[in-house]
Amino acid sequence: MLDNLNKMNNNKKCRILLVDDDEINRIYFRDIFWIHGNENEYDVISTTSIKEARNIVENIETKPNVIFIDTLVAEKGERNDIDSQIKRALDFVSDIKKDKKLSDIKIIIYSSQKDKRIEREFIKIGADDFIIKGELLPKEIITFTNKIHECYN
Repeated sequence: MLDNLNKMNNNKKCRILLVDDDEINRIYFRDIFWIHGNENEYDVISTTSIKEARNIVENIETKPNVIFIDTLVAEKGERNDIDSQIKRALDFVSDIKKDKKLSDIKIIIYSSQKDKRIEREFIKIGADDFIIKGELLPKEIITFTNKIHECYN
């Protein structure tokens, strides 16, 4: 994975980080960009953990332009009830938006949670948008990503 992350730095591709503990979702998301011929415009990496995502985000060499994060990401050795998972995701988003070196990262909540209260909490702390998994077609995800962040110099 480290080689993959280091390669991202050597080009002008938009770096996208997906934080999702579901392997099928990670494969599907990554393949959306590949299937539609956008692998030359985007580097999509993924992680199963918010802890690992923090390391990726805080490293200047691997800092993404856009983060798609699920509201429910289980962590080994942590409480993993729904409230704890949502709180971890909220804390992660909040920490990024409060950090001047990281606050330019666009954060998209990419979740199956349709609770408007949860959506409002994430938007209130600085998430740039909230989309429900399965509500956008793959091509619409690419269009959405293009609109969210201008990645080219």
